[in-house]
Amino acid sequence: MTSHARHITVQLATFLVVGSLNTLFAYALFAAFIFIGWHYTLATLAAGVLSVLSGYMAHRQFVFSFRGNSRLFRFALVFAANYLLSIGIQAGLIGVGLNSHYAGGAVATVACAMTSFALNRYYVFR
Repeated sequence: MTSHARHITVQLATFLVVGSLNTLFAYALFAAFIFIGWHYTLATLAAGVLSVLSGYMAHRQFVFSFRGNSRLFRFALVFAANYLLSIGIQAGLIGVGLNSHYAGGAVATVACAMTSFALNRYYVFR
C-alpha cells in the first residue's frame, strides 16, 4: 500500500469514528423529535442543523487537519446535499412500505456516510 493510500485509509477510519460520534448525537436528536411528534423531514433538518457545527469543528480538526473556519459554508452545502439524499432515501423506503421512521433514518444515515466523506475530502477540506 502506498503512503497516499495509507493516508486516505487512516483518514477514512478517523472520519468514520468522528462521524459516528456526531451521527449518534444527530440521531438521538432526530429520534427525540420523532418521539415528540415532528414530521421526519423537520426532525432530520433540525437534528442536522444542531449537529452541523459540532461536526464541522470535529472533522476540521481531527480528520482533515484544517485550520480556520473558511470552509464552513462548503461544509453546510455538503450537509444540504446529504439532507436531500437522506430525505430521498427515507421517502423511498416509506414508498416501498417501511413503516418505521426510526429505521428509515438509520438506513439513510449509513447510506450518506460515504457520500459525506468523499464530498468533505475532495470539496470542503481539499
